[in-house]
Amino acid sequence: MDFMTKRSSRLNQSKGFLLLLFLFLLITTGAIIVTTWQNLRSVRAVADQSIQNLATALSLSAENALRAQKTIVYDEIGRLFSDRIVAYAFIANRDGQIVYHTNSSLIGSIREDKEQIDSLFRSQKPTGRRTTLHTGVPAYQFNYRLRLAKGRDEVLELVLNRSASDKVLAEAGQIWWTVTGVLAGFWIIGFILAWTLVRYTGLQKELEQRKRLAIIGQMTAVLTHEIRNAMGGIKGFAQWVDEKTAAEDQRKTGLTMILKGTDRVEGLVNNLLLYSKEETYTFADFDLPVLIREIVDSRRTGWKGDITISGEQVLPVTADREKLERAILNGVRNAIEAMGESGNLTVSIANNRHTAAITIEDTGPGIPESDLVRIFTPFFTTKSNGTGLGLAYSRKVIEGTGGQIDLRNRTDRSGAILTINFPKRRKTI
Repeated sequence: MDFMTKRSSRLNQSKGFLLLLFLFLLITTGAIIVTTWQNLRSVRAVADQSIQNLATALSLSAENALRAQKTIVYDEIGRLFSDRIVAYAFIANRDGQIVYHTNSSLIGSIREDKEQIDSLFRSQKPTGRRTTLHTGVPAYQFNYRLRLAKGRDEVLELVLNRSASDKVLAEAGQIWWTVTGVLAGFWIIGFILAWTLVRYTGLQKELEQRKRLAIIGQMTAVLTHEIRNAMGGIKGFAQWVDEKTAAEDQRKTGLTMILKGTDRVEGLVNNLLLYSKEETYTFADFDLPVLIREIVDSRRTGWKGDITISGEQVLPVTADREKLERAILNGVRNAIEAMGESGNLTVSIANNRHTAAITIEDTGPGIPESDLVRIFTPFFTTKSNGTGLGLAYSRKVIEGTGGQIDLRNRTDRSGAILTINFPKRRKTI
């Protein structure tokens, strides 16, 4: 199994684990919430059933007490409704007249809701519902049809105070705080595991990349030595022959092409060696705008376009000046080459809270969308004479100092934008 296959396999395993972890957390969260909700519903149902059973028991007791009397005396059932849980109770006949009320001053009055009284007489089953008294006290209203002696029917309306049962429900509802805490703990642990896995995968990727670069570096050192020896001999002999050849000799053209070819090979070997070697960073204090102006001035000569420097005029930073200069110079050179003989190049300097940002904008044709994802890949280039190592090296050294580099097309017009963002302060080594 080669390097890329192993890397792809590990990435797929990490993604699979993260997906399983997310599904586990999601399913567990759903199960806990549903279970808790069902339990609270059961507690509410038990509380309602309990208060309904109490109301039924009181109503049956009142019915039995009245049926046992030869002459109905309602005062004798007053003790049944003397408990504090009873908010009030009354008994009404078919005419809507109240024949008994826990508030004796209301006995003999006529209920205004005569239709409700009639419906209660027509109903064959007791009815109960939650309600709230005018005083704001939560209550349970229970209506029961009293079947008394000699076919006489009356209606009992019993209103019970449900503050106690609501208190039990409220205390049971406090479980949501516990559930929320447990779920928060689950998700925090899940995020820690995910972050650890992502961090581990990143470290593995970085380690593998370092190993790969070390192998490339070893190969490059051997190849560079052999190629340089061979090219040195070829170039030296070609230069000697070129010096001995007259200017009008046709072979002069071929010798010139040989010398250009050797120069190109030497440049490629040097770039490859620069990219593949293990980097060491030397941090020093300097003024970033001064460095930008030096780079821009070195590229102005011979180019017909306009170059503008905007943003911060003074910005002290601590960075590896040489490597940052190479990355910026590569970005400026790429922008100028993309625009051709003329165009507008803008280099902006921004001072953020902890970082410094350099933006290089050009008015060239931009980068094909299909190439954007590969633009920082080593040996990938859109130039006919490029090596494909410039942007790769820039990314390597910028990220090596804890920064970021990004290249994208402009959205407002044609052209590309290269952004370099790096920490302003680092300990000097």
